[in-house]
Amino acid sequence: MGLKYPFFGLAFHLEYDPGQYEFDHYDLGSFFSESDDPMVFIEDSQEHPEVISGISLKRGKTIEKSEGTFLKLYFNKKVYEPDFTSFKLENGIYSSFDEGRKDIESVEFGCEAYF
Repeated sequence: MGLKYPFFGLAFHLEYDPGQYEFDHYDLGSFFSESDDPMVFIEDSQEHPEVISGISLKRGKTIEKSEGTFLKLYFNKKVYEPDFTSFKLENGIYSSFDEGRKDIESVEFGCEAYF
């Protein structure tokens, strides 16, 4: 299912088990081209075991693309056989821009894990 509204920005928290994983780094996903030049905020919160993520374009710019991966977050495994279900996506916000930022309701976020 593709995006129904032009992309302006998004934010989410990805909770994880710090006993099983350690956040390593991120890469932009296939949704963005080099010319899009999005602003990216990534924080690995030590207070709560979660990665706080945000991506935004410059004011007034949007992307009309409807498919692609926004971010790739990389983790190191700390245990031999970790529990892959310990990741939890929370606080997802998807924004479009039409004479100002507009948060779109009822957007479903998803994530895929590769090990």
